[in-house]
Amino acid sequence: MNKYKYSILALLVSLLVTSCSTTKYVPDGSYLLSKVTIRVDSLSTYEQEQLGELDLYLTQQPNARLLGLVKWTLAVYSLSNPKSNSFVNRQLRKWGDPPVLYSEQESEFSRANLTAAMYNLGYLNAETTLYTDTTAHKKAKLLYRIQPGPRYYVGREEEVFSDSIIQPLLHPRDSLRQKKLFRGEQYTSYLAPGSVLSPQNMQLERERIALILANRGYYGFSSDSVRYEVDTLEVNDGWVRKLIAVPSTTYRIGKVTLRHEGNDRSLPFRRDTLAGIAFEIDPEHYVRPGELAHRIWVRPGADYSLQNTSRTYAALSDLAPLRNISVRYQVDSLSGDSTLLNCDIVTGAEPSKSFSGDVVGTNSSGNLGVSASLTFQHNNLFRGGEQLQLQVRGGYESFRSRVNDHFSYGMETSLTFPKLLVPFLYTRGPSTFQSATNFQASYDYHGRPEFSRDIFSFEWGYSWHSHYTPAYKHHLKVLDLNFLHFAYINESFRKSMPLITQILNYRDQFVLGASYLFRYNSLNDYRLSSSPWVHNLRLYLQSSGAMLYGLSQLTNRERDSYGSYRLFGTNFAQFVKGEFDYSGLRKLSEGNSFAYHLGLALAVPYGNSQFVPVDLRYFAGGANSIRGWSARSLGPGSMPRSMSKSIFDQVGDIKLELNAEYRMRILGPIQLALFADAGNVWTIRPYENQPQGDFKWRTFYREIALAAGMGLRWDFEYFVLRFDTGAKVYDPQVENGRPWVITYQSPRDLLALHFAIGYPF
Repeated sequence: MNKYKYSILALLVSLLVTSCSTTKYVPDGSYLLSKVTIRVDSLSTYEQEQLGELDLYLTQQPNARLLGLVKWTLAVYSLSNPKSNSFVNRQLRKWGDPPVLYSEQESEFSRANLTAAMYNLGYLNAETTLYTDTTAHKKAKLLYRIQPGPRYYVGREEEVFSDSIIQPLLHPRDSLRQKKLFRGEQYTSYLAPGSVLSPQNMQLERERIALILANRGYYGFSSDSVRYEVDTLEVNDGWVRKLIAVPSTTYRIGKVTLRHEGNDRSLPFRRDTLAGIAFEIDPEHYVRPGELAHRIWVRPGADYSLQNTSRTYAALSDLAPLRNISVRYQVDSLSGDSTLLNCDIVTGAEPSKSFSGDVVGTNSSGNLGVSASLTFQHNNLFRGGEQLQLQVRGGYESFRSRVNDHFSYGMETSLTFPKLLVPFLYTRGPSTFQSATNFQASYDYHGRPEFSRDIFSFEWGYSWHSHYTPAYKHHLKVLDLNFLHFAYINESFRKSMPLITQILNYRDQFVLGASYLFRYNSLNDYRLSSSPWVHNLRLYLQSSGAMLYGLSQLTNRERDSYGSYRLFGTNFAQFVKGEFDYSGLRKLSEGNSFAYHLGLALAVPYGNSQFVPVDLRYFAGGANSIRGWSARSLGPGSMPRSMSKSIFDQVGDIKLELNAEYRMRILGPIQLALFADAGNVWTIRPYENQPQGDFKWRTFYREIALAAGMGLRWDFEYFVLRFDTGAKVYDPQVENGRPWVITYQSPRDLLALHFAIGYPF
């Protein structure tokens, strides 16, 4: 005990000494910027929230604090020897942060920026005063006190046009129709009476006008062509006049040429003309002109449109064989018509064929394993950007007992068409959607001493999203077929299991159905691109067996001894599933954020099935779940853990997960995370092999497991290595009536170690 006391004392002393040495690199006469405060007078809480993050306007911020207490990165930097260039000292300086020294000039810039920010938000008489406190040894504290004054609003707005023809363009009678034709346009002025009178809204109004005119032939129109005359008549009221100068003529499209260049520029082009578009295509990376023309919105004779330019770029970017796409315009000087624009589309070529390999080592609860895969990919199989992928894979896992060694192998092929292949559906012109049709087939074999099984699968599905709103993505599987076949089951292993477990987990089965997946990611939403909040939403629906059940009814097939219909002598599953998954993140400061997650899932067997197939049921525990438990070791409900004879008994039909995590940068690319997890799985109804595992409204809250822990993440920019240690706090499956296990269990039973790639949510 004394040993631990001395260790703790030494750690505290070390931290104290380190924190006191943060001014070590501060020269005499200079000051470490220790604290910066921004105070806004006389505004309500709601008005202050509208101001946003005023800290962003500061040109100097103090060194970051770990958990808001210790300037850890500065302390690490201070541990280095400035006179030494050894590896250790270089790493300390690289991972740490040098002291932020108070600068009178930078502070004045920050003061001016804050005043400008308030002015830009409509507080036209705002003033910012800077107070500096340098009484502490080599440390400076800054206070920016903002007196906002009144906020001004538009009382009256006038428009003056150099050409009256544009007036109906900016204010169409049927604005709804125009919004359908031109996505992203707005026909309500940002300076309408009652709006905030601010430079920010003035700039937005300039951009609004410029977008409308650029979509209607006014090539080269700049937002600088919109000027303002402003007069503040009285407090909180202003008069605005807009002066809009536009060119006298609009531009039309002349020649349209697409040049697709490969790596070998010496090869002669293959020249074609389709839909008035001239194509010059590298024969080594040939893409059918029909597929290219289907994605080009810029057409000869049409008015110039910025929207069509953006559409063309986005649609061509969907094709895997193309890269480095550029769309350029120049006035046709040879035709004698100064209003004609020639459009040149230039693209590079991606390699059509590639090989890749992957080897991954695993350690799950002391069980060592390795898996490997080899993948071949062709990005232009039929000369239309079709992607073919062939993969072979294998794996081996050695359990603590060699008799339980597990090996697997498999293969998978997929073919993706960059469009919707739907019978009787054909679109003649370019599409506003990025879409794909996917066919996939796979075979996997799993061999264990207890059993061996084969899994065959086939998928046919579609995916699509709008070019305007890539944040919203849709995936529809029209056909999702899986066939599970057990080639061998050890007889003694079979007899050791209850009959219900055999029926549930160890029999041949068909799964035939359809599914729909919806995803939303705010990072791809242009409306929220600057928000400190990040949102991810996933909705999933699946139905299986309804068609086969109807076929069995029509053909008057008889049920087997278990009361189920069969197809080709094999049982088929019938169930519905629904899943809701939401994760969010709040960026707090540079390198610091708070992440959270909610997951709900429900699977209901019906008709031909008493159970959902085991591979489609839900597990809890693991690196991306409740991290106080190893993978698939939690639940269902409060079922005694001694009742489980295999991991297939620890599955459920209902799943609840709640996760929260605070992430902070501590050293260079290394992050520290503190997390808390809660959740469990339950069965939809009582099962013999899973006693106390069914969901009950009056008791389920007492069966929610709790865990907490910490982890380290190494951010390599392209991927993140993650090490998490989770501790059980509340275990609903204990059999001694003491679920708060953190108070008495040993570290070996309490902790679970996880290694993974990527963030958990």
